[in-house]
Formats: sequence, C-alpha cells, structure tokens
Amino acid sequence: MPLPGTPRVSIVVLNWNGIRFLDECLTSVKDQSFNDFELILVDNGSHDGSVDYVNRKYPWVRIISNAVNQGFARGTNQGISEAAGSYLVTLNNDTRVEQDWLLELVKTMDADNAIGACQSLVLFYDDPELIYNAGIDISRTGYPRNRDFSKKRASAGRAGPVSAACACSAIYRREALNQVGLFDESFWSYHEDVDLSWRLRRAGWKILFTPTSVVYHHGSGSTSYLSPLALHHSAKNLLLMNVKNGSVPQVVWQFLTIAFRYRRYILKPPCARETMKLLPQALAARRSIKNWASTTHFPGTASELSHLDVAVTTKVESS
Repeated sequence: MPLPGTPRVSIVVLNWNGIRFLDECLTSVKDQSFNDFELILVDNGSHDGSVDYVNRKYPWVRIISNAVNQGFARGTNQGISEAAGSYLVTLNNDTRVEQDWLLELVKTMDADNAIGACQSLVLFYDDPELIYNAGIDISRTGYPRNRDFSKKRASAGRAGPVSAACACSAIYRREALNQVGLFDESFWSYHEDVDLSWRLRRAGWKILFTPTSVVYHHGSGSTSYLSPLALHHSAKNLLLMNVKNGSVPQVVWQFLTIAFRYRRYILKPPCARETMKLLPQALAARRSIKNWASTTHFPGTASELSHLDVAVTTKVESS
C-alpha cells in the first residue's frame, strides 16, 4: 500500500472504459515493494462505471473525472499537474506490473541526475516471453519503432539509452519536465510520448531503458491501433513530431512518404485539415529553441546540443 504523506513518486493512470483491466492493474501497483507513491487515476469520460468502482474498492486512489474523453496527452497532463511527487510515472490501465516494477525505475533514476526518463521492459500479457517493447527507436528517417518487438524476453539485454520512452510504463524527472514541458496536447493521442522524449534528449537529458522493471501489457486496451481514431492521430502526429524535432532530411522524408503510411489517412480531408491547421504551431515550437537554448542551462554537452529543437509548453509546478 502507498505510504501517507507527500509521496516521492506520483503514478498517473489514464482510463477510458477500462473497468475490466482495473483490478489487476491497481492491485499490482498496491502490492509494490516500493511504496512511497500516490496513484492518480484520470478517467476520460467512462460510461462503464469505472469511477464508482474505483471509489468503492480502491479508496487510496485519487481520481480526476472528466466529463468527456480528453485524449491521452491532455488527460495525462491533468494527472501530472495534480501530482506531488518528484518522479512522475505514466502507466497504461491495461497492464499488470511485477512487484519490483517501481523500485527498479526509481533506482535507475536515482543513479544519475542527468536521466530525464526511463522506461520499463514491456511484455505481451498473453505471451509474456515475447517483448512488446524495450524502448523506442527513432530511425534516420524520423520513424519510431518499438525496440525488440516480438523478440524473446531473454534478448532484451541490459539497461541502456534509447531514443524514446514508451509512456505505457515510464518514469520522468519533474525537473526535466519543468524544462521541456509536458505531452503536446495537440497530438491528442499517439506519438506524444516519442515527441516528449525527443524534446528531452534535445535538451540534453538521457532517456534509458531498464529490463528489471517489468510490465505485462494487453495492448489496445482503449482503442485499436487500426481504428480510424488511431490512424487519424498517428498520421497527423508523425508529421507534426518531425516538424517540431526532426532534422531537415527527416522532415522532407516524412512529407514525401506520409501519404503511404497509416492506410493513407493523411489524405482524408479531416486528417489533412487538422494537420495543416497545426503545422504553424509545430513550426513555432521548432523555432523557439533558438532563443530558449541561448539562455537555458542544459545538463548535456555542447556537441549534444548543437542541433536541437525543443518546444516550450506547459510547465509542471511543484506541490
């Protein structure tokens, strides 16, 4: 059970009609070996009784209840903004975590103050010997891929740096988020975690993966990866993420190839209109780093920072 008083870690779980997952998720968090934490459940307008169920069965969970679905980025930002911990953890509701899951994340962060984020080893719930991801790689063309997807668990290797942390199970340093901002709410859902990690790395923070923090993930607990909603936001956000953070060749490549990804969803009028509407905002975020970097102290080296673009967005205030 979590300890009373101001917690060291705040865990944010986003929920949308996920009552079928909540017992296993919340019970596995309650039974953690590291118990200096609070758990904030952000409910995005569920109509399956999730809020009443958690209020009744898990009174130690803090609940933020939205009338309508705010998407992953805004909903998670709501939870982070109410959080008291110096470490901020995102955890999908369709997961079960091992007993030392949180301890291992905290140990990794405590070992190096330059670590901005760290993610767990995420395994398939239905086939726990297979890896869902061991971090996210960003290709030279600016495309994110789950590292070690569908490989055997034993191949996960040791802890080390990754391009991005998957927000299915990731821990963030409050100081780092204060510097680069939270999840980009214009993304709504999909690729928002990659965008945040990209900004963190470009501000000089390290992003790590640790295989000793283990999560079992159902996947697509709220929406299918091939649903119209997922395809719409994935196509839009892949392009916007590269415009904000990518090199010029990456941006050019994504503009040339986006029409052939995600079942050509970028060509559908609603997706095309929203993307075009958000492009000026993404370009402004890209340009903002030139002034910001000259007046901000980064933990990274000068060579690491010479080509960086960071969006300055909402800041996290300490409680």
